Amino acid sequence: MNKRMSKKIILLLAVIFILSMTVGCSKEVKTELSPAEHVTESITNTFNKGSFDLSADMNFNLNYDELSKEFGAEEISKELFELINNASLSVDYKLKTDKKARSFDYFIDYDINYKSMPLLSMEMILNNDEFGFGLTNFYDKYFVVDFEAIMTQITKEEGLENLAKVDFEPYMAILMNTESEAYKTVYESTRYTDIVTSHLESRLNEGISEEITYKIGEEEFSEKALTYVYDFDFESYFNLLADIVKEAKTDDELKAYAKELLNELLDKFIETKDYVLFEMTEEEVLMTKEMLENEFDVYYDELISVYEEAFTEIQNEMDYLGEDGEMVMDIYDNLEISISINKDGLIRKCNMSLDYNGVGFNAEYIVNAIGDEVVIESKAAQYVDVLKFINFENTSEINNVEEFATIIKEFLLSAIDELSEGEAYTTLYEDLKPFEEELGLEISTIKMSLGMGKAYIENLETDAIVTMIEENLYNQYDDYDYDYDYDYDDTTELAPLDSVAFIAYKPIEISEVNAAVWESIETYAQSFTVESEYILSSDATAYTDFEQVIMSGTDIIFVQGSEFDSVVSELAEIYTMVQFVCLDSYPDYYGENVILIDYYNEETAYVAGAIAAHTTESNKIAFVGGVEDIETKNYEIAFKDGVASVDSELVVYSQYAESIANYDLGKEIADSISEQGIDVVYHAADQVGHAIIDASVNYNYKVIGNNTSYGNDLPTYLTATMRDYAYIIGNIMDDYNTGYISAYYAYGASDALYIPLGNLSADVITLKDALIEQISTGELYIPTYYGED
Repeated sequence: MNKRMSKKIILLLAVIFILSMTVGCSKEVKTELSPAEHVTESITNTFNKGSFDLSADMNFNLNYDELSKEFGAEEISKELFELINNASLSVDYKLKTDKKARSFDYFIDYDINYKSMPLLSMEMILNNDEFGFGLTNFYDKYFVVDFEAIMTQITKEEGLENLAKVDFEPYMAILMNTESEAYKTVYESTRYTDIVTSHLESRLNEGISEEITYKIGEEEFSEKALTYVYDFDFESYFNLLADIVKEAKTDDELKAYAKELLNELLDKFIETKDYVLFEMTEEEVLMTKEMLENEFDVYYDELISVYEEAFTEIQNEMDYLGEDGEMVMDIYDNLEISISINKDGLIRKCNMSLDYNGVGFNAEYIVNAIGDEVVIESKAAQYVDVLKFINFENTSEINNVEEFATIIKEFLLSAIDELSEGEAYTTLYEDLKPFEEELGLEISTIKMSLGMGKAYIENLETDAIVTMIEENLYNQYDDYDYDYDYDYDDTTELAPLDSVAFIAYKPIEISEVNAAVWESIETYAQSFTVESEYILSSDATAYTDFEQVIMSGTDIIFVQGSEFDSVVSELAEIYTMVQFVCLDSYPDYYGENVILIDYYNEETAYVAGAIAAHTTESNKIAFVGGVEDIETKNYEIAFKDGVASVDSELVVYSQYAESIANYDLGKEIADSISEQGIDVVYHAADQVGHAIIDASVNYNYKVIGNNTSYGNDLPTYLTATMRDYAYIIGNIMDDYNTGYISAYYAYGASDALYIPLGNLSADVITLKDALIEQISTGELYIPTYYGED
């Protein structure tokens, strides 16, 4: 390459470099206007463009040291303040208008964030045709109503059907007309901008140059801007608004424009003869027009007076608050506002911040795009048409009820997934764990409840959801007595605990659960000199047994068995001072004196399954149940899941004895177990299970019991899934003694449900402890079986 050509290439590269630098760097923003004039003009320019895309990031923060001095915030840990400070709000606001087409398109996205991740993302859509709303991180669809469909329906209503015959286009043309002389006079008037400019004269600094970054679509841009700091003063700002209202009151040009607009609308009404559709005569319309002509000033003054009264009320409220009112104004006076204007005289950024006695707020608003640059993408593919589910003929019913039920199910499952697995919520739960006791939270319980809810909803058939809708949505108000005078006292005190009773359906001689409950009640009663009584009841004697115990002055009745649900429902509503603790039942009546107990039995059953899978040598495991009810089925399913979590190829044989008391039948089942080569058995069958445990020594298979310590002295006894009834009963009775007893208690593997060590090897104990830890923290969720297939 010759030297001349080399020089040309170097020169060309230099020119390209200089040009790229010139394009990449915007010029300084300069203006001959004063700061007040520049800001006022930029406000006018920006909003006259009509369309804009505005995003905002808002952060609230608490200063622990400052608040400690002011309010004694040392009662709350500094770390908790930091956790609160991780919350923020971001907004994306888009408005696209077309004056010629008289159309608008509006979209807004609110994100409530934790560590910059959305906890709740709410989006709203609004345009000429429809309105829609969605919680997009909970569900990927928008619930939308169609304005045209609503109007069509309205016009079907009695007395409004003539609306359908009205052509509103001519009236819209009058309202949107910007060519009228009256409109131009008002628009070109500087009366209101002069008021704003005058206000700003003493409240703005000289401005500083800075670089502003913004986005159009996904592309990022930078440009220079001139930033003014606005010295906010509540009283001054209040007076500014009051001055604008006062000016409007005496603004003859604005009044003339309003009057002209109304007259044009009425003239068009007469011209089109639309008044006939509203059963009016032309004479009546002319009288209305004459009344407006003669009394317009009165109506106009009344309209302005509404605003004046609002300002007066605010002022009176501040005066009424006294020192508190002064504090409110003082807070506002600490507000700092900055406004950044670009070279085109448009507002590009506005920043608001506040720091008052340890409470901080900062909001940064960025105008990303304006005018034709604004783009709003259609979300139509994600729309759910709300109106098609509304039966306008009978609003107590829903159209397309099965589709509606499916959508509800989708929404609930999606929401639960976000709450339990969403990145923001997972982070929040982890950060909240150290404050569980301080805040009265149990994160593992929250996640457990979410998991239970999801499992329940997943198992719901569409028909079941339809039934729930029909029973709860349609008819919830049908039988409500609006004249009924409820008279209850939320502060009812519990009577001193003197006597407790235990009423059971199964004898403690054959039911180990009942035996454990009664033993725990007796132990507690003896420790605190409380009288206790055990009653074995039946279907025939239940009502009499309960009333007899109540009449003897019993304070708490522990009830074991769903067989007593109807008796408890009836008597609990009558004898409100007696507490009915339902250990394994769910009566229909849910008064304040009915206490329900839930056990997450599936958690320990799952762990038992994993233990069995690690112990078996023959790869054959058995589950033996007593009666095949929901509770026992729950043990079985969770146990099988626990086995499969270790090895999905392992075989689990299930059998139900259809008895809990037939010891001889248990021996027969033990023979069958041995013949099949099964070497680990988990039972939930009371006396039947005892026979299986006794036979294990002869047949040399390992056993896992359920709610029993029977056989724990045998070499074949592995362990058991247990309920700590001493803990459960003591917990409830202690709560009673403190004066507050909850309406609901739930116990899982992290508290009252446990697995004793028995004859477990060291590695299996490590496995057991690890699984219970995972369940306790919510890392591992075990679904509950509710009876659905």
